[in-house]
Parts: sequence; structure tokens; C-alpha cells
Amino acid sequence: MAVQVSRRVQQNHTFVTFDLAAAKLALSIVWHKSHEYCNVTVHLGAFHTLCSFMGALGKMMTGSGFEEIVIQSGICASGSLHQVMSGKHFNRALRIHQQMLAATERLLLQVFTERHRIDTSSLPELSILAAHPEASKVSIANGSVAVESLMSDYAGFLTEVRKGDLGKTAQFWVQYRDSVWKMMKFVQAIKANDVHLYIQSLRQLCPLLFAADRLNYARYLPLYHAMLTNLPSNAAAMLESNGLTVARSLVPCCLSQRPARTNQPK
Repeated sequence: MAVQVSRRVQQNHTFVTFDLAAAKLALSIVWHKSHEYCNVTVHLGAFHTLCSFMGALGKMMTGSGFEEIVIQSGICASGSLHQVMSGKHFNRALRIHQQMLAATERLLLQVFTERHRIDTSSLPELSILAAHPEASKVSIANGSVAVESLMSDYAGFLTEVRKGDLGKTAQFWVQYRDSVWKMMKFVQAIKANDVHLYIQSLRQLCPLLFAADRLNYARYLPLYHAMLTNLPSNAAAMLESNGLTVARSLVPCCLSQRPARTNQPK
């Protein structure tokens, strides 16, 4: 049906989006009738992909003290914790990982400024940005040589922590921090219809899914990544022209992944 609709609107390539269970069936049909469906690309739904990744992230953090921090801080009740750790409660799990990411970044920045004896008062761009968080202030901060040097030093500090210079505990929590940032980049790619970032983020999600024995996504996500990487030029152009996501409101950067039937992008 999606192929027929695409033909009626004179669209050369057809995109369909399913969760993994349905996507496996759709892929088997596409592979079995490759001549008939050579211009069909099956997308894996981002929602279920994120749920699986958060489940892998929860498995990674089990027994680390993560659960105790979440409960004692009051950001999640004990009765909901299992759903958060398994990734089944999407909104709550995403919110908790965002808050834990913010706390981890604050602790890392605190250690970084103390070890390098950085005087934050000498960086007025960051003080203004903290007081008035706006896009224009972000541009000013990004254009500052002092801020650029600070971020470069901070990136070097994170590399040292990843190597274990501050001990195994800090090394483990930086790995958690990196994993959550990968997830947030994936969300950003969907909200902004950034196809290049989407493909890059897919690749970065794979290692943790492999490590956590999420076998279905560990098998099919690399395949999905390879399919997107090798798309024909006309299909890639369609994805970049709001073909990956659809706007359901007038709010900027508030997109969601397209449903199963995909017509000409608007």
C-alpha cells in the first residue's frame, strides 16, 4: 500500500517505519521480493530503539548505586524504578537519565576547575549565559577564544578520566555520561531531522546494545545503519528534506519519526 501511494504522488522511493518485530517481517518481504521492492527502505522506530537502549543502560548501571541515588534524591519512587531501569517507562526514564547526566557533568566540572585552578569569574561569557540562557548568548560563548580553550582543556580532562586517572569509579561514571550523551544526540537528530547526526548516532548506540545482550537490536541496528549509509542519492535527499520525521506542531525542533505510510515530504 505504501508503494502504491508513493507511485500516485510520483515519489520514486518509499519509506516505512515499524517497531523491530514488524520490521523483521517487512525486511523479509523486501529481501524475498527484492526486484519488486528495490526502492523500499524499512526504518526501525526510534521510540522502541531508545527504549531498548535505555534498558541496556539500566542493565549497565544495576548494582552501581544508581538506584539508591535516584530513590534517595526523590526523582523516582521505588515502585517505578524497575520500569525506569528496563526502559519500559519511556518519559520517566529519559527524564531521570537527563537529570543524572546533569549531576554527573556538574561533579566532573567541579573536579576539573579545582584540579586546573580555573577562575570562572574570568569568563564573563559563561556567567552571562548562565544568567540568561538564550541562543544569542550561546553563540557569543561559542565564539569566545577563552571558552573554546576551556572546553578543549575539559575534553582532555575527560580523556584522562576515561583512561582511569581518577580511579575506576570515576571511569565507570564517565562511561555512563558518554552513553547518555549518545542517547541525547539521537533524540536531537530526530527532533531536528538531522539525517547525518541520526546515522552517526545509530552507530554509537550499537556497542552498548551488544554488551547488554540486546540481541535483536544488536543484530538489526548495524544492518539498518548500513542501509541508511548506502541509500541512493535521491532517497537520501528526501530524508534530508524532512523525510525522516514529521512535524505535529508549529514548535521548532519538535519533530517525531514518521509513521508507517510515508508520502511526499512537505
